[in-house]
Amino acid sequence: MKTLMLMMATLGMMLAWTGESQAADPVAKCKVCHTFDKGAPNKTGPNLFGVFGRKAGMAEGFNYSPVMKTHAWTWDEEHLRKWVCNSPEAAKEFSGDSSARVRMPPQRKCGADADAIIAFLKTLH
Repeated sequence: MKTLMLMMATLGMMLAWTGESQAADPVAKCKVCHTFDKGAPNKTGPNLFGVFGRKAGMAEGFNYSPVMKTHAWTWDEEHLRKWVCNSPEAAKEFSGDSSARVRMPPQRKCGADADAIIAFLKTLH
């Protein structure tokens, strides 16, 4: 019983720490695949420096999926909000193509989480 209580307390502390670090850094999850510094190399995803206001599919040196190359929308709040919540569904909506596919999985960063990511991206210029 004592071991179980210790494990539960440890798990609770780990979950609290994860939540706090994500609140402090809204793009922590994004950093796995993206860079955010001017001139930084692309990773699995493109560098997102200057992404706000840029046409989609235009980061230099990144090999985009066909839907991103042919249906370039501008990354504004509306598009980013839908994208960080569910990029596969957003790509279908933005392109008007129900069979459109993108490499990025749905991130499920919706609502206030999406707003925090957008606010951060707006600072990168």
